[in-house]
Amino acid sequence: MQNTERPFFFADADEALFAVLHMPKNAKPRQGIVLCHPFGEEKLWSHRVYVNFARRAAELGMAVLRFDFRGHGDSAGHSEDYGAECYLEDIHTAVAQLRLDCPTLESIDLLGLRFGAALASQYAARHDGIRHLMLWEPIVSGEKYMQELLRINLSTQLAVYGKVRDNREKLVEKLAAGEPANVDGYLISHDFYDQCGKIDLLTSAKSRLSGKALVVQIAPNIKQKDRPEFVQLSEHFTSSDFLKVEEPAFWREIKPYTSTTTTLVPETLSWLEQHNGS
Repeated sequence: MQNTERPFFFADADEALFAVLHMPKNAKPRQGIVLCHPFGEEKLWSHRVYVNFARRAAELGMAVLRFDFRGHGDSAGHSEDYGAECYLEDIHTAVAQLRLDCPTLESIDLLGLRFGAALASQYAARHDGIRHLMLWEPIVSGEKYMQELLRINLSTQLAVYGKVRDNREKLVEKLAAGEPANVDGYLISHDFYDQCGKIDLLTSAKSRLSGKALVVQIAPNIKQKDRPEFVQLSEHFTSSDFLKVEEPAFWREIKPYTSTTTTLVPETLSWLEQHNGS
């Protein structure tokens, strides 16, 4: 019997979430993982890495649920209709769905990349029932991340119009007035901007993990200095590990398309196997 991959929709019909459930040869897995994808175009570029991680984890006997947040991928809705709180609700729904589909599970872990990692961490701080938390290159400061997204809009204006028509202050003003801002083709609302801007993983409540957290810095060169915010985040958890791996920024549009990783996925799965009994 080979690993199975079952695509399906779940949650309310009007706001259905699309998912793929990766099941191991063992039809009664004890460990489960819910994957939380990054925002917008970063989801697109990192998609293949997520797929390959899920397949490798299933080969190791784990059940993995990959799903699309509302307004992303094949899930219902438009990105401008949702904020961080809605995405946290989606994670809650996905965790419940994985438990429903796999009643033999003894534990559920969360894994996220960039904004998906920030959401996973926020969820684990609010809810019991999560064992391990794996954070790939997490967004630590939501405020800085919002500025990053606005810079993308400014760059697009330069490319399209040859100049910046609406500066950062004007964009924020328009958001407050109810006009969404375009970020690489994804519209964001004032709710999204406001809720995400308040995220600060270094000051948020400590997670309720029953296991450990893994904070991963993804660097183009392994000799790159440890990012202070990642080290601090690792220390924020009661029990955690900090890991630095050498990989290209596969969540961005870069010349070499990355379908898998040489160290990130193997090292993460190795860490997970080491702590599967905890």
